[in-house]
Amino acid sequence: MSIVQIKDKTFKTSIPEADIKQRIADVAARINHDLAGKNPLFLSVLNGAFMFTADLLRGVTIPCEVSFVKLASYEGVVSTGKVKEVIGLNVDISGRCSTRCRCATRHPSASARCS
Repeated sequence: MSIVQIKDKTFKTSIPEADIKQRIADVAARINHDLAGKNPLFLSVLNGAFMFTADLLRGVTIPCEVSFVKLASYEGVVSTGKVKEVIGLNVDISGRCSTRCRCATRHPSASARCS
C-alpha cells in the first residue's frame, strides 16, 4: 500500500487506483447495457460525488443527461440531523429513468430507478 500526504494528514491507500477505475468501467458498461434506449438522468450529489460522476460518465456511451444537487446536514463538524437543500434539482424527473451518483466512499455503487 502506498502512503499519500495532503498537508498535515497522512493516508494509506486502501484500494488501488486501477481497481477503482476498473470497477467504475464495469458499472458504466452495465449502465450502457441495462439502460440502452432510456436516456437516463444522472443525479449527482455535490461535492462528494462530483469526481465519481465525471469518471462514470466518461464510460457511459448511451444518450444521457446529468444534473447536480447540493445537500447539507452539518454545521461545522456536527450534524444537525436535518438535511437541507442548498442547491435543488433544476429538472423535472417525472417519468424519467434516473440514476443517483453518490459519494463512492460512502456508497460503493450507483443505483438506478426507472419509471
